[in-house]
Amino acid sequence: MKKLNLLFFIIFLFAFKNSKATETEPNNTKATANLLALNGSNTGAINVSGDEDWYSITTNADGKLDVKIAVSNGKTLRCYIYDNNGTTLLSSGYSSVATTVSYDGAAEGTYYIKLIAYTTGQLPDYTV
Repeated sequence: MKKLNLLFFIIFLFAFKNSKATETEPNNTKATANLLALNGSNTGAINVSGDEDWYSITTNADGKLDVKIAVSNGKTLRCYIYDNNGTTLLSSGYSSVATTVSYDGAAEGTYYIKLIAYTTGQLPDYTV
């Protein structure tokens, strides 16, 4: 019985570890943005100098939109939240560890998140 419980535990850990989505390229523009599930997370990396990673997220109610970012390799990452047009900047922030970028007063709808390196040459790995 102990072996069976251990097996189920290992399977659970494997499934949980692999439940995060991973960014897919190209996602360098609003038009090619990866989907970020509401209350979900994605892992990714700024792979080359000048790389941008875009995500779209659709809210289902009015309120506050919190985008939590965690950087795993100590490089500084900028996070921008844009309105559904992809050009109106609503909020921004940056961190080399972890931070939350928020927009209070969001209406139900689609928003865009752009992640870039804080400075040229830095290649941050992140979870958003």
